[in-house]
Amino acid sequence: QGVPFGSVRGLTDIFFLIGSVDDRSHLRTLARLSRLLGSEGLLSALRAAPDAVAARGLLLEADERLPV
Repeated sequence: QGVPFGSVRGLTDIFFLIGSVDDRSHLRTLARLSRLLGSEGLLSALRAAPDAVAARGLLLEADERLPV
Protein backbone atom coordinates (compact mmCIF):
# COMPACT_ATOMS: atom_id res chain seq x y z
CA GLN A 1 0.00 0.00 0.00
CA GLY A 2 1.43 3.38 -0.91
CA VAL A 3 1.62 6.67 0.93
CA PRO A 4 1.34 10.25 -0.31
CA PHE A 5 4.89 11.59 -0.66
CA GLY A 6 6.29 14.84 -2.02
CA SER A 7 4.76 16.32 -5.12
CA VAL A 8 4.21 12.95 -6.81
CA ARG A 9 0.65 12.39 -7.90
CA GLY A 10 -0.78 9.23 -6.49
CA LEU A 11 0.89 7.08 -3.89
CA THR A 12 4.53 6.09 -3.46
CA ASP A 13 5.17 2.51 -2.44
CA ILE A 14 8.92 2.01 -2.82
CA PHE A 15 11.53 4.01 -0.92
CA PHE A 16 15.31 3.78 -0.80
CA LEU A 17 17.53 5.09 1.97
CA ILE A 18 21.06 5.86 0.80
CA GLY A 19 23.73 6.30 3.46
CA SER A 20 26.75 8.02 1.99
CA VAL A 21 29.79 9.79 3.39
CA ASP A 22 30.10 12.35 0.59
CA ASP A 23 28.13 13.97 -2.22
CA ARG A 24 30.04 12.24 -5.01
CA SER A 25 29.32 8.71 -3.83
CA HIS A 26 25.72 9.69 -3.05
CA LEU A 27 25.21 10.93 -6.61
CA ARG A 28 26.90 7.86 -8.09
CA THR A 29 24.59 5.63 -6.05
CA LEU A 30 21.53 7.62 -7.16
CA ALA A 31 22.59 7.33 -10.80
CA ARG A 32 23.13 3.57 -10.52
CA LEU A 33 19.82 3.11 -8.72
CA SER A 34 18.06 5.13 -11.40
CA ARG A 35 19.51 2.86 -14.08
CA LEU A 36 18.53 -0.23 -12.10
CA LEU A 37 14.95 0.91 -11.70
CA GLY A 38 14.72 1.31 -15.47
CA SER A 39 15.30 -2.43 -15.84
CA GLU A 40 12.23 -4.10 -17.25
CA GLY A 41 10.15 -5.78 -14.59
CA LEU A 42 12.30 -4.79 -11.61
CA LEU A 43 9.73 -2.53 -9.95
CA SER A 44 7.05 -5.19 -10.27
CA ALA A 45 9.40 -7.81 -8.86
CA LEU A 46 10.32 -5.55 -5.94
CA ARG A 47 6.66 -4.99 -5.16
CA ALA A 48 6.08 -8.75 -5.17
CA ALA A 49 9.16 -9.57 -3.07
CA PRO A 50 8.14 -11.31 0.15
CA ASP A 51 10.80 -9.63 2.30
CA ALA A 52 13.84 -7.34 2.35
CA VAL A 53 16.27 -10.21 1.70
CA ALA A 54 14.46 -11.12 -1.51
CA ALA A 55 14.29 -7.46 -2.58
CA ARG A 56 18.03 -7.10 -2.01
CA GLY A 57 18.63 -10.19 -4.11
CA LEU A 58 16.58 -8.73 -6.94
CA LEU A 59 18.57 -5.49 -6.83
CA LEU A 60 21.88 -7.36 -6.82
CA GLU A 61 20.82 -9.50 -9.79
CA ALA A 62 19.72 -6.44 -11.76
CA ASP A 63 22.98 -4.69 -10.88
CA GLU A 64 25.03 -7.61 -12.23
CA ARG A 65 23.26 -7.29 -15.58
CA LEU A 66 24.07 -3.56 -15.95
CA PRO A 67 27.28 -2.54 -17.66
CA VAL A 68 29.83 -0.83 -15.43
